[in-house]
Amino acid sequence: MKFIISIDPGNHKCGVILADKINKVIVDGRIVKTKYVTYLVGLWSQKYFIDLIIIGNGTSSNNLISNLKNNKIPLKKVNEKNSTLLARERYWEIWPKPMYLKFLPKGMIIPKEKNLDAIAALVLLENFMKYKFLWESDNKFKSWP
Repeated sequence: MKFIISIDPGNHKCGVILADKINKVIVDGRIVKTKYVTYLVGLWSQKYFIDLIIIGNGTSSNNLISNLKNNKIPLKKVNEKNSTLLARERYWEIWPKPMYLKFLPKGMIIPKEKNLDAIAALVLLENFMKYKFLWESDNKFKSWP
């Protein structure tokens, strides 16, 4: 299997997704302190064959890119415009709204998990790959470490 990592960078924390490209599923999704992203990528690359890392072109991406180059995995910088807004909508597609909120537009409702960095990383991945991934885990996403 071939895997891809997607990163939504931030100054203090990042959304990081590990995806199986063949089966189009999310293997893991995390919200990680920025200083630990390189370490997590190293752990995943020991366990999985990762053939690409995509990273949003926003906040702190250049610092992360320079740190990730040591992993010798190809990197691709992608446009992350509107990824946070799109993450809200994508969240509700994966975990549908409760019935009492059904008639409100998805973009107006902020999920109780306000920290959508992992979903923003998913949006970056799906925009890059031009198809949607299945998020199979009941566990929405984890903070790490």
